[in-house]
This record gives sequence, C-alpha cells and structure tokens, in this order.
Amino acid sequence: MYRLITNELQKIFKRRKVLVVSIVFIAIILFFSLVQYKESHKTPVQTIVQNEKYISVYKEEMAYLDADTQKRVKENIAQYKNEIQEAYRAEDLDKLNWKDRIKYQISDDEKKKKLPDIVSDDTKIEQVNAQILSKKYALKNSVPDAADDYNEKALDVFIKMVSYVSLIILPVIICVIVLDVVSGECSPPTMKMLLTKPFSRGKILFSKFMAASIASIIAIVFSELISLIILGIVIGFGSINAPVSLGTKYQFNADKVLAGNWHDVKAIIGSTYVEPQWKVMLEMFGLEILFILAFTSICILISVLVNSNTVSMTSGIIIAVIMSFIVLKIMAGDGSSAGDVPFRKIAPYLINTYSSPGFLLSGDMTSQIRNPDISVGLGVLVNVITGAVCYIIAHIRFTRKDMLV
Repeated sequence: MYRLITNELQKIFKRRKVLVVSIVFIAIILFFSLVQYKESHKTPVQTIVQNEKYISVYKEEMAYLDADTQKRVKENIAQYKNEIQEAYRAEDLDKLNWKDRIKYQISDDEKKKKLPDIVSDDTKIEQVNAQILSKKYALKNSVPDAADDYNEKALDVFIKMVSYVSLIILPVIICVIVLDVVSGECSPPTMKMLLTKPFSRGKILFSKFMAASIASIIAIVFSELISLIILGIVIGFGSINAPVSLGTKYQFNADKVLAGNWHDVKAIIGSTYVEPQWKVMLEMFGLEILFILAFTSICILISVLVNSNTVSMTSGIIIAVIMSFIVLKIMAGDGSSAGDVPFRKIAPYLINTYSSPGFLLSGDMTSQIRNPDISVGLGVLVNVITGAVCYIIAHIRFTRKDMLV
C-alpha cells in the first residue's frame, strides 16, 4: 500500500499542478492580507480623518436614498462615529502603560454595555463581552500587544484573511489537484496496466485518495504557513499568546422577523470564550484538514463517475463554485430576500458551509447565515458523513466498473 501511495504522489507532483496552485494560493493570501493590513493598520488620527470624510459623504448622499438604504447608512454613520470616539480615547490612553491602558479599556467597555443602543441588543452586548474577555485574558497572561487595537500583526491579519479566502478558493484548489486522479487514467492502455499490478481495485482507489489528500494538504496548509512566515517578516508576527474570542452561539430572535417568515438570530450572552492565537491556529488547521479530506472524497467520486478528464475537471469546478456561491450569497444577504430562506435551511448540511474554519470557530458563519444549527460539532459530522458516503459510492463504482473496453 505504501508503494502504491508513493507512486500516486509521484504522478501528482510530476504534473507540477501542486507547485503552480501553491504559488498562486500564496500570492492570493499575501495580496489580500497586505491590502487588509493597509486598510486596518491606521493610527487613531488617520482613523478620525478617514471616518469624518466617510460621514460627510454619506450625509451628502442621504437625501437621494430610499428609506431602507437610509437606515443602513445611518447605522454606518453611527459606527463611524463610535470608531472616532474610540480613536480619541486611544490617543489619550497612549500616555499610560499597557496594563493601566487595558484596565481603563475594560472599565470603559463595562460602561458601554449600558448605552441605550446596546443594552437591549444581546448580540451587541456579547460583542462587548468578547472584548472584555480578551482584555482580561491579556492582562492575566501578560500580553501587551492586546492593549493596542491599532497595531495588527501577521497572526491577526492571517487568521482573518484565511477565513475569507477559504470560502471559495479552498474547494477550487482541491478540485484542480484531485479531479483527474482517476479520470485522467481512464484510457484503456493506462487502466489495463494499472490493473495488472498485484493490488485490488479497492487498494488502488484508496491509494489515489490518500495521495490526492496528501497533495492537497501540502498545497494548502504549507502555502498558508509560507504566507504567514512572509507576512511575519514584512509586518511582524505579533504574540502567539494574543487572545482571540471564539465560540459565540446564537439563537433565533423571536422579535425580529425577516423576509420569508425567517427569524433573525441573536447572540447567547455568555457563550463566547477566549483562546490564544497559537491554539486557534491549530484548531483551524485541524478543521481545514478535515474539510480537505471530505472534499477530496467528493472529487474522487466525480473522477470515478466521469471518464473524460476534461468533463470531470469542468463539472467538478462548476459544482464547487456553485456550492460556494450559495454560501456566499446567503452570508451577504441582509434578510430582505425571501429567496434566501430555502438556502438558509439547507446551509447547515452543505459541506462548503464549513470550508472556512475561522468563521466556523468564531460563530460568524452562524451569525451571517442566520441559522443557529451551524456549529463546529455539526460541521465535523457533515464533513465525516459526506466524505464517507462519497468514498463508499466511489469505491463501489470503481470496483465494479468495466474499464477494459
């Protein structure tokens, strides 16, 4: 079996696809990470100037907008004003040492929970609670970096960016690497030679699955690690013990009904917890590898079912993009479209919903899709069941398929 797997790995890496895909993936992560860093890495003064410009533009356009758009614009203006207040506060706090600064921030956040626009909103309260938990963790574990909200480092940017990029890029990368593993050898001479080896068809398929999975993991995880190292060299790594808030749970909000008679969700107060960045990254990589294994099974199934290499590659990528598009569409929706409701219902059972481990761990996937059924536990279950079912079907089809005609 080991010889079969290494032989399949050699065939995959000889095609240079893994190298090309890895280079492209690294370039994408670095480009968007640096754009994100440039956008978020501003001094308090820069934040104040920029937000005041945004507010001025919004006010000029307000008269030409419809009622719903005006409501969203007013919310944006309120957010910008809040960021301006926080920027002024940050300027004042710069005079303090990091411990006193964090203590002041905690005290200020405790007061913030009593503000009129927050006190009646469980989601906003839990967001403030998450900030308080992070600050208390930093104080307890001596993490000075957490005192400066305007100084993001490579680890901060990396975790955010990988969460976004994974949603659509991850499935496509797996498709490119895996989809021709079986269909690419379906010509009679190639398959005849393969089947003359002293191995059962089941072992041959399993070796292809393992080799494709290993190649995909190398292409994705190693590319991410290389991107992180380059980012760290350019902008600084930051502390691996810096706190990250995770696990926010949500429930349906009976008081807020969206289009299609679908209820919005609200955070469950006290559900958020904090972990250091190094632990979060390990959990992200673990969930990502699980997704890679499951999606590799889907690609193996397509490759077994379709004899044509071109058709296999095209159909697989189209399926991956459509599934990712469904997830992105309902994440981006504001609840005003009744057409999103069927997709919100099935989203917890779509494997692509769990392609972004960062969003899954934080609870953002649950919040944006507006379905509290989405969770890490269900994500693991969906990945395992989907992967197992697809592989079993592929195994049955491959072992019974007549490939000698």
